[in-house]
Amino acid sequence: MPKPKKQALNKFLYHFSFSLFLAGLLFFIVLNITASILMPKYQKQLLQNPKNTQALKDVILQNQNPELANFLKTQLWQTNPQELVNLEKAQQARQEKINALVQLLRQAPQYPDGHASIALFYYEQGQCELALYHLNKALSLDPVRPSFLQLKQTINQCLSY
Repeated sequence: MPKPKKQALNKFLYHFSFSLFLAGLLFFIVLNITASILMPKYQKQLLQNPKNTQALKDVILQNQNPELANFLKTQLWQTNPQELVNLEKAQQARQEKINALVQLLRQAPQYPDGHASIALFYYEQGQCELALYHLNKALSLDPVRPSFLQLKQTINQCLSY
């Protein structure tokens, strides 16, 4: 291959490789910016201050991973044991409310507010699939209520994380 063609090919390969590198770098930067924007507020607070007990409680409530929940509960216990006791009491009380609403809905399944309330409780616990299931039941009974429609948008955002 003549020298000018080889130089042209080398120059092309260099620019092509450099372009791929820049595209990858740009993709990485955009992906990280997007992830940080979409990161829930409580996770940002926890990353900024690992001893933030409110952020720890929020992460525990939203978490579906038992191993991570146990680790975070240990962290909360080390930071403020009373906060962990309060959190567990709040979780138990919330579960009792859900159980009471489930019993109510067994007796009156056509009660849209009951389904929406359960959806909200499940959403607060980070159980977005169950929340959407109950909210869809509420919407089937009352399809135009603005608060139900707004909650559905919020739950759908939860599902997209």
